[in-house]
Amino acid sequence: MATTSPDDIFYVTGLSPESREVESSDQASSIQRAFDKRQRYDFVWANATERDDQTGMVQGSRGYQADSKTEYIYDNLSWRLATAHIEFTATKAIGSASGIGIVAGNFSIVSASSTDQTMAYANGDGIIRIVNPGLYSVSAFVTFSAGFTQLGFVQLSTNNSPNIDAGRITRGVHAPGDDTATLSMPNLRILTADQPTYWSITQQSGSTLNCTTRLRITRIA
Repeated sequence: MATTSPDDIFYVTGLSPESREVESSDQASSIQRAFDKRQRYDFVWANATERDDQTGMVQGSRGYQADSKTEYIYDNLSWRLATAHIEFTATKAIGSASGIGIVAGNFSIVSASSTDQTMAYANGDGIIRIVNPGLYSVSAFVTFSAGFTQLGFVQLSTNNSPNIDAGRITRGVHAPGDDTATLSMPNLRILTADQPTYWSITQQSGSTLNCTTRLRITRIA
């Protein structure tokens, strides 16, 4: 048995242990899957080389790459993964505090991990603005340079904005001795364009710690 590329249509090579009826059914099913895929996408490629060589696309064209099983959308400049995702990182020396969040630092984009570098942007110490309305999955992972002796947490604040469906402060709290903290919001609804989110960190160790925050934002609807 073998399959064509990029559509994965089944065909028999040499002797086959299956009956002709089974072979015919398998082939028909593979052809139907190929038709369905072709109807869903403007282009189908076997690999990245074919995608890079594509011509005739316009903004909004959609494509499917068979070897990696990934969807792409053309943004009038290049093909990018259809799932919009962006990551930021910031490192800051943060002093020990009692329940008061200290802004997480100036974020910079992690280009290698971001499929859409325009969906959000850094806008000051601890501030990330999300450009378009929609439903997002957001998470933050903080690494501390040492374990905290009491509590440590990362905070997302919306300042009670009526344009974001989330509480004023959401915290990912961790126990004494930990040297990491995580916050995850699987559904964050942004109601209007260009909304700020405020990120801060609290650590109670009795001394200043270097804190590195990895922030991940994915648009899911």
